[in-house]
Amino acid sequence: MGLAATSAGLRLLIDDASADHLGLGASCAFLGGMVVFILSLVATRVVTVSGRHALGIILKLGTVAVLVVLLALQSALPPVALAAGAALVLAVLVFFERTLLPQEEPV
Repeated sequence: MGLAATSAGLRLLIDDASADHLGLGASCAFLGGMVVFILSLVATRVVTVSGRHALGIILKLGTVAVLVVLLALQSALPPVALAAGAALVLAVLVFFERTLLPQEEPV
């Protein structure tokens, strides 16, 4: 559901890329879809994988918090800046997960 909302929001962002701001509905679809997806990753991992989760959960919840801040700032940011901010936040999440979290060995 989160990926579908992000996809729809991205489509609206592309259509309105030259506008002053994206608008609340499209921004909620774009950034809210990312939030829903990341929260579903947290829930799925906690339920299905045993072991320590604290650092991964903190990283993902921090990412969610920054995405919510971006959503709050959507009226002041052009659509391209909103997309760039979201991409930067997700890239930072991936970087920290790859460098801080131990990689699991395949069984």
